[in-house]
Amino acid sequence: MEINIYPTIFKRKSVRRYKDLPLDHVLLQEIINQSKNMYPIVGDFDYEIEIVGGQDLKGYLNFKPPVGLILYAQNHPLAAFYAGMIMQKVDLLCSANGLGTCWLGMATAKSNTHQEMKAMITLSVGIADESLHRDDITQFRRLDITQIRDFPYWDQILEAVRIAPSATNGQPWYFKVQEDSIAMTFRKRLDVKDIFVSHLRWIDAGIGCCHLLLALQEQEITYTMRLNHKIESENDTICLIDINRVL
Repeated sequence: MEINIYPTIFKRKSVRRYKDLPLDHVLLQEIINQSKNMYPIVGDFDYEIEIVGGQDLKGYLNFKPPVGLILYAQNHPLAAFYAGMIMQKVDLLCSANGLGTCWLGMATAKSNTHQEMKAMITLSVGIADESLHRDDITQFRRLDITQIRDFPYWDQILEAVRIAPSATNGQPWYFKVQEDSIAMTFRKRLDVKDIFVSHLRWIDAGIGCCHLLLALQEQEITYTMRLNHKIESENDTICLIDINRVL
């Protein structure tokens, strides 16, 4: 199983057309298990990822997902943020191992067997009936990097975040950058669609942070991360990365 997921950041795409072929659930479970032990590690957070057949999903579905991976989580101030970070590792692992994926923000299981946990987010998985990956980075439809950060100290790192997936491609993150730190905040909402998917902003922030940490690791940059458990305004810092050493 391919476990180097950093290169997949730059070619992964959402897949909505799937072949009518069975999935290897053993591989799916291996991917789920591997994601728990790979960087970036999320500690002190109870969650489970369940494999659910597409016919057992409910909610807004504009295509037929073969399988849904649903993350259930404990009550936690950063549950949505951690869910985004964890499931993005799963997303990239699936893509790196030849499986198509698509985030389903409005879908969950018809029957909830996790009474003590909340369904946070669902990922569609299947064998792609379209191109699995992008050919190059120019095929990403994203904001320009100047729209998601103030100063260009860490553009090589933030490029990995710029192309991260998010609900309706809203890219709700913004970075306040200094020579020795990177602070993630929420970007001011630009239009109505940003408000429509506002309940997914913390999921998106976790996805973006996953890409950020993977990029820091790839560049062998050591850092300390501090998370804010209580956001009172969109200008508050979600997480602060203090750069300790550039190798």
